[in-house]
Amino acid sequence: MTVSLRLYQRFPRRVSTVAGVVLAVFLIITLTNGVLVEYTFRVLDRSFQQYDALLEPDRPQPLIAERAGSINSKSKLDWRELGRAGREFVASGPSAADITAFTGQAALEPIRLYAGLQVADSPMERARLLLDELIRVKAFDRSTLVIITPTGTGWVDPSAMDGLWSTCFMVMWPVWLYSTLI
Repeated sequence: MTVSLRLYQRFPRRVSTVAGVVLAVFLIITLTNGVLVEYTFRVLDRSFQQYDALLEPDRPQPLIAERAGSINSKSKLDWRELGRAGREFVASGPSAADITAFTGQAALEPIRLYAGLQVADSPMERARLLLDELIRVKAFDRSTLVIITPTGTGWVDPSAMDGLWSTCFMVMWPVWLYSTLI
């Protein structure tokens, strides 16, 4: 015996029909959100992880010690593990020489740190690595420390950051990792 037939026996036909439709819509939405949405997010996460792991030959590893994963530093953040968006962020931006040439005044080297998902397994480990990096590059001696919230793919808008010179930039991805620092 179907649900609608049972409802017909206890309630008027119109009430039973409306209740049956509402129940069916509720079940469909619940199943769709629970299964379809979760599956879609898993597929998208996997494709973003594969894209994020690509190493671009035209993006060289930085030589500046104040950059995460640089060749000339004792950075605990490995260049290959920063991810595509992390490597793009760390390798971009003006250098102290660029800033000095533009302003005519001596400038500090901008610090750029980034910890993507591949850097460590847990949010606490990523936060610890970033804190160690902040201490290593003496970021707390700077007048400004910028903590950036990247997009869902880890991308940081470079034009939004380039105007902040001689500062320390720290990016943690995903956003919920910030709670581990507090």
